[in-house]
Amino acid sequence: MDFDDAETMPFDVKEYRKVIKCVPGIESLYVMIRAMLERADIRRVLVVGCGGGLEVEALAGARFDVVGVDPSEEMLALVEGDVELIHGTIDDVPLGGRPFDAATSVLVMHFFQREEKGRYLSEIRARLRDGASFVLVDVCYFQDKGELDEQKPAFLKHAELLDLPPPDKAIRDIPTMPLLSDAETRALLRDHGFEVQFPFFRSLWYAGFLAKAV
Repeated sequence: MDFDDAETMPFDVKEYRKVIKCVPGIESLYVMIRAMLERADIRRVLVVGCGGGLEVEALAGARFDVVGVDPSEEMLALVEGDVELIHGTIDDVPLGGRPFDAATSVLVMHFFQREEKGRYLSEIRARLRDGASFVLVDVCYFQDKGELDEQKPAFLKHAELLDLPPPDKAIRDIPTMPLLSDAETRALLRDHGFEVQFPFFRSLWYAGFLAKAV
């Protein structure tokens, strides 16, 4: 997927800060991520898919040393704050240096094909120290993919009530993506070097997990 191609992106980059609010509970989600990571043993944090900057900004108020990576130059241009930015994918984050104490992947993994998701998680794990925290938030149905159709009216009404642009691209694209169920997501984490500690977020088809690198 070309993350600088307006035709393939599920949103208009220029409207990102409005569109992201279509995710129910997104602002509280970022606060929760900071709350879970703001511990004495966490200093270096890797933000995978940092473009847009909201996640980085939520963490920047703490004492973290944040490194962000994103394949979209347009999205990186929206990032504000004193952080190290890498234009590229997880593969472009150097190996062999000091490992990270934590990493986050918020609304990234659903873009990958099923066979690519495991490799993606393994590459993140390779850059973490043992015991590091990992926050994964993704599009994830609970039991049956048919749930997505049932949740569409609430998703659209939520945007309408907040006077947001209709999330037409998301409605069109998300059901066609290679999504995983809650159980499949947990199993994939387990098979690629992580132990799920607990789920911490669920809002329609969005789910968040706190895991530990093992």
